[in-house]
Amino acid sequence: MATGTILFDLAGAMPTDGTGTGNNPAQASPIVSAASATPANGPKVTTICWAFDPSVDEHITWAYRMPENYASGGTLYLGSAPADGQGAASETIWKGSLAAVTPGASEGLISKGFAAPATGSAIYNSLASGTLIETSIDLTGTPLNSVAAGDLVILFVGRDADHTMDDTAGDALLTDVALQYTTT
Repeated sequence: MATGTILFDLAGAMPTDGTGTGNNPAQASPIVSAASATPANGPKVTTICWAFDPSVDEHITWAYRMPENYASGGTLYLGSAPADGQGAASETIWKGSLAAVTPGASEGLISKGFAAPATGSAIYNSLASGTLIETSIDLTGTPLNSVAAGDLVILFVGRDADHTMDDTAGDALLTDVALQYTTT
């Protein structure tokens, strides 16, 4: 068996509905490098990030079809960075989960909910603004929501701002997302 990887386009992410308590949509935030353009008439490095607030849980989602070669497992890999420089102790708690809908099953998209999320930690101790950190979140078990090859999958990623260990001052910027799984 080998591994497969799904790369998620941040520009294709969708903010969440914002209903409930502490369920706010994250904000898309283009980041433009402070470096000079080279050549002078060339572009600066620009990318899209999602900004997650430090005071309330925020989320984004993607919808995709689970590849036919999916066999098992799932680990999310998140790239993130502090929007502001951080002091000696700074940690952001990220969370993620799947909602899987099997074509033709009695439980459809309208009645489906997310499984309890799994979490992962990004340590930003003494980092400058924009310093990239990779965090992994193991989705084994409940967060996988009994996903199978060919299912329609809704993935959510969020910042667990009210977690007792999340103490990053300012926004946390999500820069990239990938899901790695075991293939058939």
